[in-house]
Amino acid sequence: MMATFFGEVLPIFSRAVVDDEDEDVPVREVFIVRETAEEATYDQPNFDCQLLVVAVGPSASTFVEAYILSRPLLPVASVQVRGSDKDDTDDQLSGLKFRKQSITLGHFYHTHLQDKVLCCIVPEKLLPEQSTALGEKIFSCVNRTCFTKPVVVILTSLHMCEYKTQKNFDEHQNIILRALNSSTYTVGRLNQPYLEQPNTISGLAAAVLSECEVREIPGVLFVCYTDMLDSDPSHVQAFIPLLEQHPLKSFVIPNEEAEANLKNLLMQRTRDWGNLYM
Repeated sequence: MMATFFGEVLPIFSRAVVDDEDEDVPVREVFIVRETAEEATYDQPNFDCQLLVVAVGPSASTFVEAYILSRPLLPVASVQVRGSDKDDTDDQLSGLKFRKQSITLGHFYHTHLQDKVLCCIVPEKLLPEQSTALGEKIFSCVNRTCFTKPVVVILTSLHMCEYKTQKNFDEHQNIILRALNSSTYTVGRLNQPYLEQPNTISGLAAAVLSECEVREIPGVLFVCYTDMLDSDPSHVQAFIPLLEQHPLKSFVIPNEEAEANLKNLLMQRTRDWGNLYM
């Protein structure tokens, strides 16, 4: 309310507020589509695996594609966001139907040399509600009849400005690798320091690690703090030491074409980004 010079009390209307903003905006549902040789089906996937690798963000996703997976890449399932169910008459008249189309955010892959390794790659950023839902659905894809619970490895990257520490910090250091594991993780000794307080992890990486804790599944999260979040060779290769330690060392067979794969992936993405302003 606002009082005028003459003592009148008048309501304040802000031009920055729209009446429709009070309405709840529905969050698009995240679901997993099984990929077959014939077509994509909405049946619930059910995979056998002893190692589940979840890569979140562009750098972690590029690392898994280059160093863990081999060519050709054949997805067994995809992570999609369901299109809007709203009847947008104006968009249909103008020929814009993108709101009703499903958007692919990531893929599931089985390694060709080791079928017991299942990789989930999600380079795109999700909303908090979508991250929680996808974290639950990822574990629903793993066959519950497995005699042994799978080991889960989560890879993600954050910007260096989000890293907090009370110790002396080298301003020229542009890569920091830290680890965080569930209470049931006893697979092997971690060579990386634990993530210090008060640092926190959010998004899909945190949702998957939380599911590991709730389901009592051994899980470990590796977060790489870098000075930029785009896929850069040094940032992608920061995850390479993980291949020499458990649990990746026990399951992942070294990929001889890793360096060539990394070069091709970065060149492809550079071409895609380079045409942005043309």
